[in-house]
Amino acid sequence: MKISTKLLFDRASNQMSTVQNKLADSQAQLAQGKQILKPSDSPDQAAVIQRLKSLLSKQDSFQNSLSTMRSRLELEDSTLKSATGLLVRAKEIAVQAANDTLSPVNRKALGSELSAVRDQLLSLANTTDTNGTFLFSGSRSKYPPFEAKKCRRTAYLSRRSDKNGSDGG
Repeated sequence: MKISTKLLFDRASNQMSTVQNKLADSQAQLAQGKQILKPSDSPDQAAVIQRLKSLLSKQDSFQNSLSTMRSRLELEDSTLKSATGLLVRAKEIAVQAANDTLSPVNRKALGSELSAVRDQLLSLANTTDTNGTFLFSGSRSKYPPFEAKKCRRTAYLSRRSDKNGSDGG
C-alpha cells in the first residue's frame, strides 16, 4: 500500500488547521477571561451559567429591597423616638398646667405650647419616606394618614374607603 504525497500533505494541512483553530479559541478564551465564549461551546455549562446569573439577579433584587426596608424602618424608628419625646413634653405641660398657682396668662402660654406640640405630632404622624409615601398610613400610603379638623380634633384617615367605594386598607 502506497501512501501518496498528496494524502500526507492533506492530512498535515488538516491537522495544522485544527491546531490553529484550537489555538485561536484558546487565545479568545484567554483574552476574554471566559471558558465558554458562546453557548454552543458547552450547552450544559451555559445553562448552569444562565441559572446562576438569574439567581444573582434575584439576590440583587432582594438586597435592594432589604436596603430600602432598612432605611424605611430607621426613619420610622427615629420618627417614633421624636414622637415619644413630644409626648413626654405634652405630659410635662399637662402636669404643670394642673398647678393651681398658675395665672390665666401662664395657662394660656402652656395651652399655646401644647398646641404647638400637637401640631408637631401631627407633622410626625404624616411623615413621608424618600419615595414620598406616608410611613404610617398602612396600605393607603399615597394619602396622609391624619388630618387636623377645625374643631382641634385629629382624624385617622387610612381606614376610610376610596372615592370609588373600595376599601383602601
